[in-house]
Amino acid sequence: MIMTFNISDWLIRIRRFTFIEKWLILGTLVGALSAILALFFYVLLILVTGVSAWTLGAIDNPLSWNSIDFSIAALNAKNKFLIVTIVILGALLSGLIVYRFEPKAEGPGADAAIRAYHRGIKFSSKIPVVKAIASALLIGCGGSAGVQGPSLQIGAGIGSLLSKFLRLSIEERRLAIVAGMAGALSAIFRSPIGSALFAIEVLYRKDVETEALVPAIISSIVAYTISSCIIGIERPFPSIEVDLRTLFNPYSLIAYVILGLFTACLAFFYIHTYNGVKSFFLKLEKRYLIGRKWLKPVIGASIVGCIGFFMPLTLGSGSTLVAEYILSPVKEGFIGFEVLGFELIASIFILIVLKVIVTAFSIGSGGSGGLFAPAIYIGALSGFLFGKLIGSKITTLPSHIFAYIGMASLFGAATKTPLATSFIVAEMSGNYALIIPALFTSLLASEITGNMTIYEAQIPRRIQPMLAKLSTLLEIVKKHLDIASLKVLDFINESYEVANWNIKCSQALEIMARNRQRFIPVIDDQGKIRGAIDVTVIRKALELGKDTPLLYLEMTNSPIVLADETLHDVIEKMIHQGVDYAIVVDDEEKYLGVVLVEDIAIALATYITKTT
Repeated sequence: MIMTFNISDWLIRIRRFTFIEKWLILGTLVGALSAILALFFYVLLILVTGVSAWTLGAIDNPLSWNSIDFSIAALNAKNKFLIVTIVILGALLSGLIVYRFEPKAEGPGADAAIRAYHRGIKFSSKIPVVKAIASALLIGCGGSAGVQGPSLQIGAGIGSLLSKFLRLSIEERRLAIVAGMAGALSAIFRSPIGSALFAIEVLYRKDVETEALVPAIISSIVAYTISSCIIGIERPFPSIEVDLRTLFNPYSLIAYVILGLFTACLAFFYIHTYNGVKSFFLKLEKRYLIGRKWLKPVIGASIVGCIGFFMPLTLGSGSTLVAEYILSPVKEGFIGFEVLGFELIASIFILIVLKVIVTAFSIGSGGSGGLFAPAIYIGALSGFLFGKLIGSKITTLPSHIFAYIGMASLFGAATKTPLATSFIVAEMSGNYALIIPALFTSLLASEITGNMTIYEAQIPRRIQPMLAKLSTLLEIVKKHLDIASLKVLDFINESYEVANWNIKCSQALEIMARNRQRFIPVIDDQGKIRGAIDVTVIRKALELGKDTPLLYLEMTNSPIVLADETLHDVIEKMIHQGVDYAIVVDDEEKYLGVVLVEDIAIALATYITKTT
């Protein structure tokens, strides 16, 4: 008897499985495929970096190279005059490939993966391959970027494509995207727990996607296993020993608090510099580079190459160099650490500032690369600098311990992933004892930086169940331009009572109870909207006193829309800001009413029922 495979029959069977059974199969498939493509990217990056090192005269045989860090090659270059040319050439080739074949593969990649999850976007089949090649060229030729962002987009692309092939539902596709992100990260960073946590934490600024935890863990473990079999289990960073009594004594705790303040300031600098450069290149594109977007990475690379010519240590991912820094105290020497004739402390400070700048120009200009490796570089040096100048005066912990904690603290604060980053750093270093101080410091730095994040696609909190259903309906009705172009005026709810920001918390609570409102739009004395408050905000405020005026409260970040905006645009704003309503105003920002998800969902469901 001849056995035939019928995908429809197989899908019918798998839909009858429990959640765990289903994702044991799907998670394994996603993890295996994302690991294979992520490792292809990793090997390609080593090859490109090896060719660059050979061109610079740093090695005799490009196939003997086994690092993804261009800075090592630049530091040992015999043909140093070629550094600028190689950096620009890599950005040129990368830009041409991206903007010719798949423009959505530009930039760090993490934002694209996060946006795909929230909006249920289907990836093009070209994205994973184009992202891998373009990122390998940019990073391998000296661009200051890492593999984390590209890995996220590669993994998300694999999850999306597999869900399309298997005809999964929209919700299953979103889970497959997260599983792919976790698998690709785990394959390269060899951090199975941290990668799974990162995939579910990076989606939000103040929340985690717990529903995706099981698919992420299964995919991450499978990818880690495949990666270990192919490239081994060697960790990216050296293992270290630490005295637990010293690590957790009160003096060390004081040092962690100060380190959190220090890295929070650097996270501000990192985010502002990157966003500023990115904004500059977007304006440059609109004014002068229309139809020639591929020139943006070249312009950025010209600046990066010039800085790198004088400061080779700022180029590439910097991962190998960071490992050398951490081992330096053990080896009792800092070979190649001093720059431009400055002493150790001054050299570290200069490298931190310049690494932020070259990273901003490498990726903010549209270059295809991630922000994780540069942040690890900056965080490690920052922690080491802190240990030398301040930490050693408070506790007996060595400076390289602060370097590890600084890695987690800076990137955790910049991306709002303190939990995941702490696990990743601990797993990459082989010492889980570092999780607690890293998490403590990272949480502190993350709270200090507030809602600032380097990933603009992140939304504040998990989408409410109604909103998730609405995103599903939105994807369906995108095909129907007549309903997608309806105006807000057709859905406005004028029954919601507003409150002046001078009234007391107790009065606002009475309004919500009387009208059964989930929130209250807040206006100033001129009738202009100043935001909204909900029960959670008021309850916290009541601890300060029931007579506290609303103007002293922290308003929720509510979407403000005009009556003539389209329904499609309003839903996008709700999803982006993670709330299930929008406040409607006129041209003078005066309150008109609200748009509730319930009303929209009912209208859309009614429309679909009538037309199907």
